[in-house]
Amino acid sequence: MKAVLAVFQRAIVWDYYRKNVLFLLVVILFAFGFLSGQEHQTIAKQALNSPKLLIYTGLLWVFYGLKTYLFVLRSLSQPEFRFLFDLKLLNVWKRIFVWFYVSFMLNQLTFLYAVFMVLLGLMLGKFLSVVFILTTQLVVILIGVFVYQTRIAQNPETKFSYHLPIPKFFKLRLPALLFYHKYLVFKEPVLLLSSKVFSVFFLLFFIWLFPTDDYDYRLFSISAIIISVSHLRICSQYVYFQNSNLLTFRNLPLGLWFKITMLICGYLIILLPEIYLFIIRGRSLAGFGYIITWIVFLLSSVIFIHCFQYFKTLTDETKMQYFFFGFVLILLSVMYKTPILLLSSIFLLSGFWFFWKYENLYEADK
Repeated sequence: MKAVLAVFQRAIVWDYYRKNVLFLLVVILFAFGFLSGQEHQTIAKQALNSPKLLIYTGLLWVFYGLKTYLFVLRSLSQPEFRFLFDLKLLNVWKRIFVWFYVSFMLNQLTFLYAVFMVLLGLMLGKFLSVVFILTTQLVVILIGVFVYQTRIAQNPETKFSYHLPIPKFFKLRLPALLFYHKYLVFKEPVLLLSSKVFSVFFLLFFIWLFPTDDYDYRLFSISAIIISVSHLRICSQYVYFQNSNLLTFRNLPLGLWFKITMLICGYLIILLPEIYLFIIRGRSLAGFGYIITWIVFLLSSVIFIHCFQYFKTLTDETKMQYFFFGFVLILLSVMYKTPILLLSSIFLLSGFWFFWKYENLYEADK
């Protein structure tokens, strides 16, 4: 069994953390580099004392579990991972044990924080909250076991799909600007939902955290960075969609600035929930001028992430390394009070340069 566990550890668990290193870095740096131990205790105590907040925390863990489920299902659908279906040669209890191990290891980010909350809850005598936390973690892991076991029982060639049927109303003609948004809603609904849940949750958390201590606007700037990172896969899918589903539109004699304007408007629509939420909930905490600056900073960072995808000479792993170190640099720049308008200008100018230089040369992988 040790050899089997080692295979799944390397093929799935390590691959998951390698491909999601940027997202995990954002969460870890914020949790342990920005918040102090006392602030963690305060947040955990409020969750333990508030059933509503505790339920929201549990839902966030479920959505994170959903993210891991989708990753494993996508991996099992790829030809290079079909050897994992040989797990069916083992008896059912050994298969369940392997999948329990995989599901448990993929949920370490939430599990370790849940352990911290359990220990604190036991000290405070919040036994019902402790039971809820442990039950939620166990349910998330067991759902993963059920999903993976069900998938492994099928043929390796079976394609994994979670598309939604398109209602007749949405089969009407839409402007080209909304093609990708329709694709996200009906072809990638889980990607859209998970990205929005994480970004909205973090934005609400930052808005709630701001008046609790002597914070300045850098807190909101960091939230914009986290939101843009959470849209990394949406950006990569946008580039792929444009260059695989819109080849005719791409070959039209459209000017550079028209394409850039379409791109900006497209991301404005995608980021509407976060922008609306910050305007409504953050206007009492930040001035109107900073709100506009924050929107420009958020939009420019997402535009840069999109345009950097056209740099086809770099492998995906190399791009993730660039994003990794770039994120650290931008985070440090914000922490040392670099004006975010300056950062926005750098994002836009470099992003437009990538777009102008490489957009016509980009070809989507088949």
